[in-house]
Amino acid sequence: MPTLNVWVREKDNSPKTPEQKAEEKRQEDFAFALVSGYLCGYFNCICEHKMQPNKSELVHSTKTYFYNLIPVMDPFIVNRAINEYLEFMTTDPNPFANEE
Repeated sequence: MPTLNVWVREKDNSPKTPEQKAEEKRQEDFAFALVSGYLCGYFNCICEHKMQPNKSELVHSTKTYFYNLIPVMDPFIVNRAINEYLEFMTTDPNPFANEE
């Protein structure tokens, strides 16, 4: 199995102004939406081809994409999006099955 070359940055815990906090939150929300969109596309592909989701494959491909191809992506946000997606998948493995 290929290894990941993970770029990690330290969390910045320095004091921030309200404007800096708002900008940081906006950037985190955008990054989270980007990762979530990727995961939704992955999920749609799985459903369309009636494949069984493979958790380790999903996590590996997502981290590879966002850590290697978009190296400025915050790993904390990528992990948060993956965890929320996996929780969603565990709750309802095929939530769109009854949609027309």
